[in-house]
Amino acid sequence: MLNKKSQIGDFITFAWMFFLFVIIFIVADAGIFLLFGSLPDLRQAEADALNIKLKNCLIEKEVLNSEEIYEKCSLNKNVIEKNNLVIIRENNQVLIQAGRGEEAFCTLAEENENYPKCAITEIVKNDKRIKITTGSWQLISKL
Repeated sequence: MLNKKSQIGDFITFAWMFFLFVIIFIVADAGIFLLFGSLPDLRQAEADALNIKLKNCLIEKEVLNSEEIYEKCSLNKNVIEKNNLVIIRENNQVLIQAGRGEEAFCTLAEENENYPKCAITEIVKNDKRIKITTGSWQLISKL
């Protein structure tokens, strides 16, 4: 004689176990993806933020050389020299150049991911055209 009530209980237990295994599998997949998945590229956002900071600083203050820009604009010299590119031109003459690389690297970034992402802004102050080029080399790394 078959006990139908116990077979229903076995099926319900199997269904719940299957559901729990699916949830565990999804969570494990999500964790592996977060740990080993691709990292976001924030170089363009960093270049834009640095460009805005420099633009606001140059509008408010008079900066004449690269040493003054660190103090007057509250920039960390070590970070700029290691991870960024800053070029400030006044009437097409290079006034300040700091960091790694040169302006040509900005155009190469479209073709090669290893070059910095750049942001370029122009302002006019005291009848002088000032072009601010900032770039970021810094890639996010995993701990």
